[in-house]
Amino acid sequence: MKQHVLLINTARGELVDEAALIRALARKEISGYAADVFCQEPLDPTHPLLAFENVTLTPHIGAYTSESLAGMGDHVVTNIERFFAHLEPFGLVNERSWSV
Repeated sequence: MKQHVLLINTARGELVDEAALIRALARKEISGYAADVFCQEPLDPTHPLLAFENVTLTPHIGAYTSESLAGMGDHVVTNIERFFAHLEPFGLVNERSWSV
């Protein structure tokens, strides 16, 4: 990875090998890291990532904006309406569980 790279993870903590990340940060092989998700949540207060000045961490709150929360509410209402209209809900994960 190039040294000027800033790695950002807001998806899943398990997508990043934290041990390799810590080594890369310590060796200055990447310029920084930002995350809202971790392999183990909540993050232990003694976690090594907290020692780096070029690391920004938030406590899994990335989705808690007013826009995101309003969107979640709209999504729920829409899917309830679709349910009563016997329509497949948006974002259905397990299609086998849905039968109209």
